[in-house]
Amino acid sequence: MSEGGLGNGTNGSSASVEHEAMGELGADSIHVSQSAVRNLRAGHATVERSAIQNLEADEADIEHSMVLAASGREVEVEESVVGVVVGRTVEAQEARVFLLAAPVVNGNLKAVIDIRSMFAFGAGFAAMGMLLRTIGGLVFRR
Repeated sequence: MSEGGLGNGTNGSSASVEHEAMGELGADSIHVSQSAVRNLRAGHATVERSAIQNLEADEADIEHSMVLAASGREVEVEESVVGVVVGRTVEAQEARVFLLAAPVVNGNLKAVIDIRSMFAFGAGFAAMGMLLRTIGGLVFRR
C-alpha cells in the first residue's frame, strides 16, 4: 500500500497507493494510482486513473482521473474531470472543470464557471437587485 507505514488517517513523509479505497490519506508526497480516496492532503500529490473526493496539495498533478474538489498553489490537470479547482496556477490539457477559480490558467480547459463569469453573474445580480429596489420604491411609494 505505502512507503513509510502510512495508513488510514496517518501522516508520513511519502506514500504510494495503488488499487486501494481509503478514507483519509496525508503525506509530504503522495502517488495515487487506480484508487479511490475521500480526503487527500499532501505537499505534492500525483493522481492517476483514480477518484478523489477532496484533494488539497501545494502541487497537484491529476491525470485521467475524477476529482470532486482540488485546491493548491499549482494544479495540473490532464484528461480529467474536476468539479471545483481553486489554485494560484492551473495548467490543463483536455480537462473539464465545473467551477474554476484561478488567476493564471494555461492550456486546453473547458470550464462551466470561471472567475470572469462569477464576476459577471455577481454584477448582473447586483444590477437586478438595484433595479427591483428602485421599481419597488416607485410603485409602493406612500
